[in-house]
Amino acid sequence: MNHHIHIEIALPALPKQVMHMLTQHKEVALWTGENCVFEAKEGGIIEMFDGWMSGKVLHLSESELHYTWRTNEWDSSVADSEVKIVLKKDGDHTHLVLDQTGLPDEKERDSQHSFWIELFFTPLEDYLMVRFHRD
Repeated sequence: MNHHIHIEIALPALPKQVMHMLTQHKEVALWTGENCVFEAKEGGIIEMFDGWMSGKVLHLSESELHYTWRTNEWDSSVADSEVKIVLKKDGDHTHLVLDQTGLPDEKERDSQHSFWIELFFTPLEDYLMVRFHRD
């Protein structure tokens, strides 16, 4: 069964700024506090959170980022999941939509959902608020 996650969130920066924060390894390392490799090109390698997550960029444009995703906790028999992020300008904010598909089971879906909210989007939003001086 294909388990998936759908998250929509407003971020306090413009889409170009958000995409920069998502795809530039030095920026990702700043807001996550962890080592990161992010080759911002189709076919580029991604390693985030000190190697906990790895993947490959499938598509990258000004408003879309699509990549494979797997954690180092997954058994080798588990296929990669896919993450698709779409950014849309909403005033001086960005409406971000994330869909992650191909998760192996409900437990992993729930775990990944918590990860996205608590360890990805919350620190990103906090960093954006400080970086771009927004309340």
